[in-house]
Amino acid sequence: MKTLTTFVSAIALLLVAGCASSRLAPVATTPSEDLLGTWRGSYGQVEGVLYTDNGDCLLQINRDGTFVQRITPQPGANNLAKPSTWTGNVLQRGNRVTLRSDQGPSWTLVHSGNRMYAIAEDPIVEATIALSYQRVGVRG
Repeated sequence: MKTLTTFVSAIALLLVAGCASSRLAPVATTPSEDLLGTWRGSYGQVEGVLYTDNGDCLLQINRDGTFVQRITPQPGANNLAKPSTWTGNVLQRGNRVTLRSDQGPSWTLVHSGNRMYAIAEDPIVEATIALSYQRVGVRG
């Protein structure tokens, strides 16, 4: 539990520290080359106790600025996390990447090298979750 609290605190600090540098950056309608490709990740409910909301994520960001996101619940999710797939558009402003979708949540993540992360809300169970992605491939 202490590790999760430290993780959440570190992400919150990074989000606050990065805000000033990204406020003036223009919005990109197509993602930069370093966003294209496949990202694997996971999410977990912040401070979940008995029934946790957690899952694995597979995110594909395409050159045309679209994405496909697939969520698979982890075994310990106790039926809170639901399998889902949604599509949408990627907007980039500095190191902020927003995944906008009409079918699922719109999340804004911090991008740093081959990692993206955020604190967000799972729209299905309305729980606060910590998201983390690692880039695993580039689409040709």
